[in-house]
Amino acid sequence: ALCMLWGCDERCSGTSPKEEDCICYDGEDLLPQSCPPPWVVEDGVVPELEGRSSKVGPQEDRPLYTFDNGEKYVGHWIGCERHGEGLHIWPNGARYAGQFEDNKAHGWGRFEFQTGGVYEGQWRADKAHGQGSYTHRDQASYHGQWRNDRQHGEGVEVWPDGARFEGQHRDGFKNGKGRLLWPDGS
Repeated sequence: ALCMLWGCDERCSGTSPKEEDCICYDGEDLLPQSCPPPWVVEDGVVPELEGRSSKVGPQEDRPLYTFDNGEKYVGHWIGCERHGEGLHIWPNGARYAGQFEDNKAHGWGRFEFQTGGVYEGQWRADKAHGQGSYTHRDQASYHGQWRNDRQHGEGVEVWPDGARFEGQHRDGFKNGKGRLLWPDGS
């Protein structure tokens, strides 16, 4: 049986696990009895668990959780990680609604920036990655491919005055073949 720290609070990342903070997981079921931790903490790290996921057990819904920094999350969890569908809200008003994997935005989601811009599309490891659209507060927009939070690949930029660029982008810049169309069609 694996002894793990229980809950999604300071006990999950604490430096001094105690027997009463643990439950046993036998690979199938969370067992209600406590078991002593089978590790020693050295310099705030559990050597046997370093680099391993804290995901143990089935995916579950939990009520709204407020982090110490004021961020809030409601949705699916596995162990101490956001995993599945959820909504994350930052104190500055930004919010992400969508899929999470390994505690990061991953899959399809919508991020509303505190500045008024919105990105909706695919995510990988907390970054816009794949197909997606970003619309600025002034309604200028980009629809197309993304890589590591930057426009990358084929895409279309449209500005409020009607001008548009259709073509290739690389690392956030227009690069390669493309065509610029002015509002008058020229």
